[in-house]
Amino acid sequence: MASTDPQATTTTSSKSHFIYNPYMPPSLAEQHVMAAGYPFVSTTVLDKNCRLNEHRHHSKNTHLILAGSITIVKSLDDEGRFRTAAKGPGTWVTLPGDVDYIGVPGEEGCTFVEGHTVLSPTTANRFYWRGGTIRVPEGHREVARMQGYNMGKWISPDLEGTTTGNKVHHKRAPGTLRKDGTQTVRFEMPFAVWCNHCKPHAIIGQGVRFNAEKKKVGYYYSTPIWCFRIKHVTCGGLLEIRTDPKNTAYVVTEGGKARDYGEPEDKVREGENGVPILTAAERERRRDDAFAQLEGRVEEKAAVKSNTKRIDELYRARERDWDDPWSVNKRLRTSFRHERKVLKREEDATEALKERLGTAIDLLPETDEDARRAKLVSYGDAEVEVNSADGKALFERKAPQRPTSSSSKPTKESRKDALRRRLITNTRAALNPFGGQT
Repeated sequence: MASTDPQATTTTSSKSHFIYNPYMPPSLAEQHVMAAGYPFVSTTVLDKNCRLNEHRHHSKNTHLILAGSITIVKSLDDEGRFRTAAKGPGTWVTLPGDVDYIGVPGEEGCTFVEGHTVLSPTTANRFYWRGGTIRVPEGHREVARMQGYNMGKWISPDLEGTTTGNKVHHKRAPGTLRKDGTQTVRFEMPFAVWCNHCKPHAIIGQGVRFNAEKKKVGYYYSTPIWCFRIKHVTCGGLLEIRTDPKNTAYVVTEGGKARDYGEPEDKVREGENGVPILTAAERERRRDDAFAQLEGRVEEKAAVKSNTKRIDELYRARERDWDDPWSVNKRLRTSFRHERKVLKREEDATEALKERLGTAIDLLPETDEDARRAKLVSYGDAEVEVNSADGKALFERKAPQRPTSSSSKPTKESRKDALRRRLITNTRAALNPFGGQT
């Protein structure tokens, strides 16, 4: 058997015929071939560029000597289950011929899964080195499915490759139709939309994604019109967005309105912002009605005149303000200079107050309402009472006084006065028992 690589060397033995890598020592290749211990006809060795020089398959098993690292993702163990095996450079690999190996380079109907490397055969039994990717046919996607993008759908190793996560966990696959013809899809906002349910109205930015209920609501000729109903998580309100095949756009029909970007090429479409949807007959009637055309032209002329007047007013105002840029800049800098000094004094006073109170809380600036409320606060004769309490001893003892009146029972008013004086004295003493100023 001749090799397609002129540098490849062909070695023949009594039991095998193999091609080894010219960049690998021949003794190592012969050692692996002789150590196989089971019948085979041909063996192929990968070259330096991870390509196979030539391979002819004549038996059930295929044997390879690797010149680089490889990961065989789909192979059979003794129990007939799929497993993953990693092999390094110079190691011996046996590929059973009755296994449907995943991936054929260039084959249609395959998908890429990153993070692995696989040796994939074609129907012509030619193997290719696929560095960094796995090509998975449609029928074997679950074999190389990546965990992490399928949270909640874990499959045990003994069931991997025989079923799907949806069947194991009794879940509906994303995007499947329900009995009423709807399905849940991932919808991305094509433009910014104002939500009418929020108070005040909030805007939903372009590119925000929602789980939307997709449903077919009609046709434009043979093109279906799709309706997407989403729920705004902030307020819980429902918004409905429909496709517009006629204008190749999206239209907000319920729960909100599209943001007006003010671009000249933008125009209000039928069914949006209160514009009625006209039937074909009504649109034809308006096209032939001369009065309807005249009304539209009169309204357009009035709008142009009003906009022109407003633009002239704004232009004159700007011209008046910036007739002398140097003087305008001087006034702005002078006013800011004085304001900056006031702000500096207020900041110093605030920092001093925070240091005196021992707090790091940011204090808000003083307002007129705070000043008015502070003036309304009255503390009475508290200062006189504090001074009298400070002048008294902490543990004062007085001799009991005999009543001077003929009646031995004190009156109700005298008891109240005595109790009030006692409470005030005790309170001041409790607040400052050492007689100092607070």
